[in-house]
Amino acid sequence: SHRHGSILFVATGHPRYLYRFHSTPVGSQWAEYLDWQLRFLSTLPESLRRHLVFRPYRYDYGHAVRQRINECFAPIRWEATRPFARLLRQARIVVIDHCMTTCLEALVANVPTVLFWDPHRWELRAAAESWFEHLRHVGILWDSPEGAAGKAAQIYHEPTVWWESHAVQEARRSVVQRYAL
Repeated sequence: SHRHGSILFVATGHPRYLYRFHSTPVGSQWAEYLDWQLRFLSTLPESLRRHLVFRPYRYDYGHAVRQRINECFAPIRWEATRPFARLLRQARIVVIDHCMTTCLEALVANVPTVLFWDPHRWELRAAAESWFEHLRHVGILWDSPEGAAGKAAQIYHEPTVWWESHAVQEARRSVVQRYAL
């Protein structure tokens, strides 16, 4: 199922102005979120960046994500139309840069997944912290784009060796059973 060799990078987006209260970047904090994408991409070795498929959020909200990334990197493949579930099944590794539904969907799909986000911008409830700490401990969740890029590079050639290990599967299952049934 991981024969395509792609690293599926899943991004998100929101309007510039707050319309409901939930834990996401707001206002000018979106610039930092977008900078984290650039930091991830610049840390990922160029040889692996060629395998990256970038799935932007369906609405850009004026953030010019594609333009920002294309100005900094050689052509990156963009995929905004095919269903997420299909892309997920075809990916060798999935990288998600935000704490929303897609990270739970990837864990449920049991595809090798690397998550990263700024814990000060994507806050977790105190009751959820220990569950996500398990993900950090086994190398699924990172608090920096550089850490996540390093992990993606480390596991790229044999992602299932890491992903199917007992500790990783135990951490994945515990989060899925608690938050994604």
